[in-house]
Amino acid sequence: MLAALAGILLFAIGAAWWSGRESLRRAAALKAVEQVESTTTDATAALNVPGLPTAELERQLEFAKRAFASAESMIATSSRYIRADEQTRLQLARAQLAYLLAAGHAQRAAHSGG
Repeated sequence: MLAALAGILLFAIGAAWWSGRESLRRAAALKAVEQVESTTTDATAALNVPGLPTAELERQLEFAKRAFASAESMIATSSRYIRADEQTRLQLARAQLAYLLAAGHAQRAAHSGG
């Protein structure tokens, strides 16, 4: 009887520990989604400036490239910890960053004459 109670207690402690870890992972994943969205907003504002000087355009493209890589990493590693609507927000941010990168590269090509 005592062994059964000890087993139940150990199981309960293990379950609580596991649940706490999962909650921390979910909180970290949600914070990462919000960070990707914030970075996407910043990149959108920076790359939607007409006539951006070439050096600044290069800097903003690098910023957007890092943000895109972050979104890709987030999708690959943490998507199981976020809800479907949060996954959709993350994928929309990634798509926006992909568009910004393509538009920025087109703008850079236009600056360089081809």
